[in-house]
Order: sequence, then C-alpha cells, then structure tokens
Amino acid sequence: MGTMNLLAVTAPQIALIVVAVFAALAALIGFVRRFSRGSWLGMQICVLFAATFLLGKIPAFENDYVSFGVTAGAFLLAAVVVFALGGLLRAFFDRRRARRRKSNWFLLLIDSLCGAVNGVINLAVFAAVIGGLVCSVVWHCTSVRDGVFGTLFAYELGGVVLWDKVMPYVLDAVLVSLLAIAVNGGYRLGLLRSLWTVVMVLLGTAAFAFSVYAVLNIGPFSGLAVRLGEFFLETGMGDGLALGLGMLAVGGGTFLLCLIVLALLNLLVGFGVRAVDRSSVLRVLDGTIIAVLLYAVVLAVILLLQYAVAAAAGGSFGEQIAEYAQNFRLEELFTSSPLCKFFYDCNPVRLLLAKG
Repeated sequence: MGTMNLLAVTAPQIALIVVAVFAALAALIGFVRRFSRGSWLGMQICVLFAATFLLGKIPAFENDYVSFGVTAGAFLLAAVVVFALGGLLRAFFDRRRARRRKSNWFLLLIDSLCGAVNGVINLAVFAAVIGGLVCSVVWHCTSVRDGVFGTLFAYELGGVVLWDKVMPYVLDAVLVSLLAIAVNGGYRLGLLRSLWTVVMVLLGTAAFAFSVYAVLNIGPFSGLAVRLGEFFLETGMGDGLALGLGMLAVGGGTFLLCLIVLALLNLLVGFGVRAVDRSSVLRVLDGTIIAVLLYAVVLAVILLLQYAVAAAAGGSFGEQIAEYAQNFRLEELFTSSPLCKFFYDCNPVRLLLAKG
C-alpha cells in the first residue's frame, strides 16, 4: 500500500524529468539540423489530424462503398496537399541556400531556433500518439484504473478531466499517423528505389545461395574448402571442425566477393536514380506512385485488422474467441474515435465478406 502510494506520488515527477531530458535532446538535434533541413512530419501529422474533423462534414452516402471511397480519397488528397506544400517550402529553402553567397547569421539563428521548436514538436507528437495508444488500450481493454494510470486518467486541467476530452480522438491520431508515415515514406522512397531495393534483396539472397551451392557442388570451390580443411586439421582440430571451417571460409569469402560486386552495382544504379531525381517532374511522378501504393497497402492492413476484430466479436472464429473479444472490449477500442468508427462501419472488406 505504501509502495503504491509512493509510486503514485513520484511517478509524475519522474515522468516530468524524463520528458524534460528527451525534449532537451530533441531541441538540441533540431537546433543543429535547423528547420530548413529537418523533418516536419510532426507538424504535418497535426495538420492532417485537424483535417479529419473536416472529413466528418462530408455528406453521408447511401452506399457504404461510396462513403468509404470518398473519405479515404479525401484524406489521401489532403495528405498529398500537405506534403506537396512541405516540398515546395523545402525547395524554397534550398534555392535560397544556393543563391546566398554568404550566410546571414541572424537568419541562421532563426532557422536553428525554429528547428529546435520543430524537434520538440516532432517528439511531442510521436510520444503523444504512442502514449495515447497505450493508455487507450489500457482504458478500453483492461480494468486497470488505479496506480499510475489512475493518476493519469484523473488528471485535471482547468477543472476538466483531460483524458475524458482526449480519449475519443486517440485512435484517430494513431490512424492518421500511420497513413501519413506511409504517404511520406513512400514518396521519399520512390518507385525506382522501391523496385531496386526488392531487386537488391533478391540478388543478396541469390548470392548467399550461390555461395553455399559453390562450396558443396562446384569443383574449384569445394576443392579449396577441402585444402583449407586439411590445413586446419594440421593445427590439431577435429576432422568435422576443420572441414567446417574450411567450407565456412570459402563460402564466406565467395559471399563477400558477391556483396562487393552488388555494392558496386548498387552504386552504379544510384547514379541513375539520382539522375531521375534531378528532374522535378520525374521525381514527383516516381514518388507519388509509390506513396499512393503504400497508402493503399497500409489502409488495407488496417481494414483487415478491423475485419478480424469484427469477425472475432461476431463469433466467426468460435465462441471462445468471441468471448475473449467481448471481455477485452476490442470493438469498443476500434470504434472509440470518429474516423476509426467510420472505417469500421463502412469497411469494404467486411461488407464484401458478409455478402459472400
């Protein structure tokens, strides 16, 4: 009892110290990187989260598929606009930097101070999203309402219980963050880089398979492995260990040589990708394609997860699973925010499978 009370008293103080340390580090990193070169994803997520309130003003359609398509498309359009404006602003900074022959210390100071603020905002947004998700899961899916979480859930600001005001929008903030990261990351990666990354993974796997196959089946490689094994055997090692080390040395050396060739090939292809990046039109087209594709993939995963929750709660996976879903109040969690509830109710995956 005394330990729990002590924990409840000291936890907010410890949390404030931890937050202050991380905020100071984020401000320092942002100050060094400066606003013009840092990531603005935190602020962009805030803008997109604010846009979800406008999505709720879209008139309802009789057809749920149309309603879902319009809302999902409107959010994607909002994300494209927000990130495009960010790209234009960054291009403006780059042109100013290229034209300036001598740096203006006052502008650099303002740039660094804004970068420090931006760093704190980025940290605050992602900490709030992750912390909010944890708290929301605890609130909806468990009965833990005392201790540290009890203090947090009962925290008042201006006579208002803060959690009561924040809780209905936490899952929307998580949803917006995931979709925004998908769009932003997809655009930065680009179609060419995505395809080449897949090719490099396949080539790396093929190089490893070739190294193993060469040691076991190709005469010069297996012969060298045997000779190395005989050398290790002369040092007093056992037969199995000596031969194993010989095969490992030859196979590892072959794989290393393959990786060097792949690294040179990757460097050569990198020049071609950078040449595409020099063309603004090709870069925008290249990035937009993979951004839209990644947005669709992440949204599809979210819809499948929602469908699984609905199916579990509805008894499609058996009575025991349905009982677990009801006890943990999973449907309550996934419908606790307006946009999440809308996607849950108009989920095209659930609608299609329900008809089937």
